[in-house]
Amino acid sequence: MNVGTIPSPMATATDSVVRVGVVNFREAGCTALVRGLEDLGFSVVDASANGPVAGSFNMLVVAVSELREDACVAIREYRTMQDNERTPVLVISNSYDKTSAAGYLAAGATDFLSQPSCASVLRGWCERILHAQRADWLYDQWVRERRRSSAFDRVIVPLGLALFAERDYGRLLEMILLEAKSFCVADGGTLYVRTKDDKLEFTMVHNDSLGISEGGSKGPVTRFEPLPLHRADSGEPEHRYIATSVALTGDAVNLPDVYETSAFDLSGTKLFDAQNGYLTQSVLAMPLKDQHDRVLGVLQLINARDPMTNEVRAFDTFQEETIASLARLAGSGLESYQRMHTLREQIQALHLEIDEAKKQAQVAQITGSEYFQELKDKARLLRDKARRHGGD
Repeated sequence: MNVGTIPSPMATATDSVVRVGVVNFREAGCTALVRGLEDLGFSVVDASANGPVAGSFNMLVVAVSELREDACVAIREYRTMQDNERTPVLVISNSYDKTSAAGYLAAGATDFLSQPSCASVLRGWCERILHAQRADWLYDQWVRERRRSSAFDRVIVPLGLALFAERDYGRLLEMILLEAKSFCVADGGTLYVRTKDDKLEFTMVHNDSLGISEGGSKGPVTRFEPLPLHRADSGEPEHRYIATSVALTGDAVNLPDVYETSAFDLSGTKLFDAQNGYLTQSVLAMPLKDQHDRVLGVLQLINARDPMTNEVRAFDTFQEETIASLARLAGSGLESYQRMHTLREQIQALHLEIDEAKKQAQVAQITGSEYFQELKDKARLLRDKARRHGGD
């Protein structure tokens, strides 16, 4: 069996070769170790070529001669990086030492092997660890699919049916925002609708911590001005702000911490936070599109919370995928409502035109009758007679 082709979380559907990152802390180097890993079919990469240990690998191998603090620090730092907490880390030493083994395992290593026995046990170790890793990955996939199926049954389908049955515009907007907010356990959210003059209008604003609940069935939002999608001075697209950028590009934005990004102008967010004693952290902004891929609005959620601890955290991939599905439904619901509203306006205008034409026809019929002409003649005679008497 070729261990190097075992599927794993880091391997893609088109690339099943297992990547092994190697970090060398030996003065004499680890050429023989690298060659041995390559003979097993692994793709070996120098994980510290550009400085600190970094990269996405199926397994990290740390070559040492003794217990070294800098090697322990490297392992601990690697573990703190995103997606690396579950990557197997194998420390291979020139010789076996209980103190060294305990030190590296305490730093976060998965296992400790000595070089003399390495050749005979490395293949078996890799098979065991990578098969366990693959089992974890398959379990994660199963959990993810179960969550997706549950969200589809519990949120997407009921919301879709409700959206297309709803005829009250305010209730429609509330349904979109509150369902999305509830699903992500988000502290706040805003729903923007694109206007005919190319602006984003605040149609709903909710924030649990601040007790804000405006828009929807409660009437228009008055505290915030619409956001123009183009700059007044130059006419250039307004990409400086999160919501306007999403409306213009049609792409979602997921920021774990808005204060750590330089991609957008957050002066308005910072001012709002300062005025209200609030801290905006994680943000997920999703476009609402019609069937022609035109953006009708933007759904923006703020500060996802851990349902167990209530601590603010980033919006995860599953939440983003589910909200994207919800946004597609919401966009279709908005499009359906706007189409019906336009049709009602056209029908109303047509009724007015018909009524006006009918009125004009009735007037013409009356004024063109012989009776009306006789009345006009009598009225003229009376006026002439009055003028003559007035002259006498």
